[in-house]
Amino acid sequence: HGFLSSVFKFAGVPLPSAVLPQSVKPNITIPEADEMKDLLSKAAGTRLEIPLALAAMGLRRSEICALTLDDLSGNVLHIHKSAVYGPDKQVHIKTTKNYSSDRFIVIREPLADKIRTAGIIWNASPIALSSCFDKFVKKHGHEHYRLHDMRHFFASYCHNVLKMSDKQIQAITDL
Repeated sequence: HGFLSSVFKFAGVPLPSAVLPQSVKPNITIPEADEMKDLLSKAAGTRLEIPLALAAMGLRRSEICALTLDDLSGNVLHIHKSAVYGPDKQVHIKTTKNYSSDRFIVIREPLADKIRTAGIIWNASPIALSSCFDKFVKKHGHEHYRLHDMRHFFASYCHNVLKMSDKQIQAITDL
């Protein structure tokens, strides 16, 4: 529009100014504890079970998609890389965005065993994970949640139920 406006103005034919539409505020909904419990129980035995369990523990989608079995030692996961899209529109594994994002989290032994048994955590792109999650949520009759909203649930749960300080929550989630 800017280029055409300049050309028409130069030719002596002014165009009306363009007004872009306002961006739409995203509908961010933090799931309630009973909704999270329901989602996680319905994910049991599906390919979403492990990624959703990790998302409910505060991990980012990019972190979940970059994890491999090499990142699991006993029941401790080393979060030190992320799967991100590059300018070439391909997924690239990179180090985490900053030093504090490199962290270790303790997971429950049954989840660690499921990861070892499955041999994978997630074997597709971050967009595929979000897409599968969206379909899963819709299929099971829940209102629309983003996968990232599980991370918000975790932070809220830590603050409101476990009475953790903001600094403690930041340390384990790298908010």
